[in-house]
Amino acid sequence: MVGSSVSSPPGSGTGGATAAGAVTDEGSAFMLQEYSTIAQSFFSLYTQLNEILRTYLALMAAGVAASTLILQILPKLYVAPAAFDDLRLLGGLFLVLGLLGVSACISLIGLRCEMLLYARTINGVRRYFYSRNPNIRKFIVLPISAWEPPMYEGSRSPYFWQIVLVGGINSALGVGGAFLALAISTSIPVIALLVVLVGIFTAGHVGLYSILADKAEDGFPQNFAKHLPPPQNFECEFNHAWTH
Repeated sequence: MVGSSVSSPPGSGTGGATAAGAVTDEGSAFMLQEYSTIAQSFFSLYTQLNEILRTYLALMAAGVAASTLILQILPKLYVAPAAFDDLRLLGGLFLVLGLLGVSACISLIGLRCEMLLYARTINGVRRYFYSRNPNIRKFIVLPISAWEPPMYEGSRSPYFWQIVLVGGINSALGVGGAFLALAISTSIPVIALLVVLVGIFTAGHVGLYSILADKAEDGFPQNFAKHLPPPQNFECEFNHAWTH
């Protein structure tokens, strides 16, 4: 995992300090170091995700521009057979770009799920201090549950719309490329069908996001949270601590 450096475990003599004063026990020192390490890893992944998205958009734009430019130059250098005319070649290039875009979309989903795993770890560290110090409970605003946030965030999250954007571009390139490669004549019904297919394949990207996120959610208890109580019990424990 990116940025998964290991902090010193309890009992190793590691000390720590907070803005409020010195940390007096090794457990708290470890948890503070863990919080710092995981937070840095989270923001590193956040930067990486944004860089992949920017690179994807730049490559798609450059690929479309380069494909169009090549098709203006290629006929002057090489006469293609009738079965492989310019538009069909352009369609094939667009299909390749669309497939590369699907790969980029899967990478974005994987990075986001890893980011949310780190966010849950930070919530768990926050809960550790919440349970140990009643004086800070009224100041806690962010979640303290290691089961939050959900791996599939839904339409309220800006990330959801990033997947829609990537899916729309991939779908437009793929469907448009297929129409060009098959040399389908243009008409109003054909254009309407093209728009419908782009919408369907865009929804397919969202469905892929949902499937992969649900898979990560299902694997969380077995792979990372064997020692945690189930979400319902966790919430009851939180409410009990809050009211007492």
